[in-house]
Amino acid sequence: DEKYFQKEVGMYKAISERIQNLMRKYSNLVKNSKIIESKLKPRNLDLYNSEVYRQILVAEHITSNLSPESLVLITLPCVEFQSEFLNRVRLNTIKSTQVFVPIPFYEYMPNIIYDKYPFPEQVEINKAVGYFNTFTFNFISFYNSDYLSTKSKIIQTLNTINKSEISNSNLNLADYFKNDLYEFFSLNSNLNILRATDQSIKCRWHMIYDCDEKTKISEDEFNRCVRQKENNLGTKAQLAIHLMKNYEEIVKT
Repeated sequence: DEKYFQKEVGMYKAISERIQNLMRKYSNLVKNSKIIESKLKPRNLDLYNSEVYRQILVAEHITSNLSPESLVLITLPCVEFQSEFLNRVRLNTIKSTQVFVPIPFYEYMPNIIYDKYPFPEQVEINKAVGYFNTFTFNFISFYNSDYLSTKSKIIQTLNTINKSEISNSNLNLADYFKNDLYEFFSLNSNLNILRATDQSIKCRWHMIYDCDEKTKISEDEFNRCVRQKENNLGTKAQLAIHLMKNYEEIVKT
């Protein structure tokens, strides 16, 4: 409906503005950096709210427009770009050997965890500030050649199962593969997957929407979404204190 559409437009504008600000702020970290905006139209609108579907859709698009030697990093706009973070990605992503899937540190809701404005400009690694989000696989880096080789293996499997002749050129994997990129690369026995907490990867607080089982691609994605919503606001103690301090206002709302 119109209300939902306006919310989507507002979120898109906010994300675009944040990406622009991040690039301006951290342009010295990447030489000759530039912003290229690309619009993707999902074929399956029923899966639009599935992060798994969108992740594969984005990966399919960007890998088809890059050379095999390219190092690809997929993150969410909430991430804090720092030189340490980019160096960690570069060192932990090894061509033909290793894919990097870090566990980022997620900030709790600032209105709940901080006593006063202005809120800190950077996220501090502290159990009172946030948590390591083991329920997300939205942060991943890999070499494009490894993506393409893994995709070829999956296509061979699909052709065997369906007794068809699908090629790399006419297949959009998002319409066939119903798992995230972590599961995607795990199907390639030639690659290791480094999955560990990383203090250099911090994600500013953002609202997690649409934990609706009907909009998710699998039960696993739905369960991970619910767990993230449960941990997204703050600790139980912080939520209890916030409730006591703002009881009347919360009840009215």
